[in-house]
Amino acid sequence: MEREGAGASTLTVTDLWKVYFEKHGAGTGNPTSLANAWKNLSAFFGGRLVAEVTPALVDEYVARRTSGRLGRKVKGSSVRYELSVLRACFNWCANSGRGLLAPAEVPRFDLPKASPPRDRWLTTDEIRRLFDAAAKMRKAAVFRVSSGFCGWRWRRAPARTPSLA
Repeated sequence: MEREGAGASTLTVTDLWKVYFEKHGAGTGNPTSLANAWKNLSAFFGGRLVAEVTPALVDEYVARRTSGRLGRKVKGSSVRYELSVLRACFNWCANSGRGLLAPAEVPRFDLPKASPPRDRWLTTDEIRRLFDAAAKMRKAAVFRVSSGFCGWRWRRAPARTPSLA
């Protein structure tokens, strides 16, 4: 749906997303992640004109996503990722030579703050598996050292001539 020089006042967010995903997104390292982000974004932004995307509208999206009124309830980091995907789409479409958006037409908005990292305690089962794995690694290390194997690759031990002295 490439319309040369159409601009923010006539193109919907879905119009831009289709071009972005077809020509760029499908070739990225994780197109499934982009597609999943778009599922959430499209429900709110899809039918809107690019010119309608304002910081206030983005704030409303954040409030709906984090409260569960749009899709399932998620943390701020998930919404941050989704909005960064939307921003990447806008910036890609505004890149010179594509003619979809002028750089001045790209909506400007702030991303939500990243959530603090989540800490959790290991379960008893996870601790047991960790110790079991460590014990196996210790046995392998002792075997490698005692049998003359060196480094991370298995190499043939150098031939040693027994000393009879």
